[in-house]
Amino acid sequence: MKHDSSLHQGHVLKRYDEGMRKLQKRVLKMGRLVREQMSSLQQVLKGSSEESTEQVVEGDRTVDLLEVKVDKFIIRLLARRSPVGGDLRFIITASRIVTDLERLGDETVQMARVLDREYGNLGECDGRSVENEVRELLILLTELFDQAMLAFRHHDYLAAKELAQGATGSEGEMARACGGFPSVPGSRKAMFPRRST
Repeated sequence: MKHDSSLHQGHVLKRYDEGMRKLQKRVLKMGRLVREQMSSLQQVLKGSSEESTEQVVEGDRTVDLLEVKVDKFIIRLLARRSPVGGDLRFIITASRIVTDLERLGDETVQMARVLDREYGNLGECDGRSVENEVRELLILLTELFDQAMLAFRHHDYLAAKELAQGATGSEGEMARACGGFPSVPGSRKAMFPRRST
């Protein structure tokens, strides 16, 4: 019996494409989970802290588990398919996004804990409470996050490049909003908690 190599190749390519779609879905799921953490952090900033802080922490455990699963999936995809060109770039991008999502989840937990513990005692920045400044920055960060995940979902490399270069309106707003933070110890403590590494 003769084997039709084109039929076999089509089957392999179909499975490969399916693997790439699964990777994208898993990264987007992880992005949704981190986005939920950010929404819970906004609740912490509104003062409904204890329950919301716990939601941020619980969300991070799920994000951490998913990171491990996605990393293993990426390794299997690389080992089994030996991608090149655009496919390889997509997989590497997905891998970097997964790492950044996990870090963002960790930082969100740290911010929630600091805000839960120190809410109302972080001082002022230009006559406004640090909590208000952090709230505004979180809104901008969430907008940038949504734009980045949308660019990934739609394979919009131009939008991703503009985000990376700071060519979007939100990025400029973020830079202006962060301009005064280095001189305000309380806000630095809230925004960029020290890592214990």
